[in-house]
Amino acid sequence: NVDPLAVDVVNKLRMITGYKVINLALDALDKFHSDIVFRIADPLDFVGYIKKASYICTNSFHCSAFSTIYEKSFAFIPKSWANERVLSLQEIFGLDVIMTKEKYDTLTTEMFVQDYQKCRERGKAFIADSKAFLNKALNGEIN
Repeated sequence: NVDPLAVDVVNKLRMITGYKVINLALDALDKFHSDIVFRIADPLDFVGYIKKASYICTNSFHCSAFSTIYEKSFAFIPKSWANERVLSLQEIFGLDVIMTKEKYDTLTTEMFVQDYQKCRERGKAFIADSKAFLNKALNGEIN
């Protein structure tokens, strides 16, 4: 079931930017009236669509994480559950990606752009700590 806010955001983004809408939809109903719909995507396709996108609207943590890695401007449309990881991602990297009805009402082209210079700086320590943790875990140094 697609959130009405998601439909509104995608339509407003299309109107403001003229971008085509490419939708990875698991169900048969395309409420976005997308230009292209993919029903199935393997991991390489999924990441490739994100890497090549001009802008991303999502309700997926993984899509949000890869959007951040590839420094893509994106909007996260909250679900009724499981939004905590994106909230954490937003806080760690200093992003402003959570879409609300209030934000939608005042949406402008400038609001579609993320400042990844600030995100890179904020994320450096987190990434270094994460790599150190993974290295210790892979070397059996963590109980």
